[in-house]
Amino acid sequence: MNKFLIFFLIFFSSCSDFDKKKLIITDENNKFDISTNETLKKSLINHFNNFGMDHNPDDIIVLDINKSKTEIYRNVLKNNTHVDYLTRNPEDIFNLISLIDPKDRELLLECINTFIRNYAVKPL
Repeated sequence: MNKFLIFFLIFFSSCSDFDKKKLIITDENNKFDISTNETLKKSLINHFNNFGMDHNPDDIIVLDINKSKTEIYRNVLKNNTHVDYLTRNPEDIFNLISLIDPKDRELLLECINTFIRNYAVKPL
């Protein structure tokens, strides 16, 4: 009985998407986990660390989904103003990313790159 239960659990977990991450991999093989706002934040901090970018992890804010602003985020994406929006509101990156079709890699990468530029480029 125990063997059957173990087999069932292994089979179920391997067939489900429950434990799979949503990864975006760049052409340079950089990986960003967009499963949750926390995993995205960790991926961004890891990216900054890997490239020796000066940053304070406590200053990097990635807000969780704000359902009351969903229509605003949809309009930003629809009107193709996501770069300008994220330049002014980088903390909303996960809200935008969560509305983008996972197959639209180019748009996802534009959002991630905008966020990175915001933290990597210091104002003079």
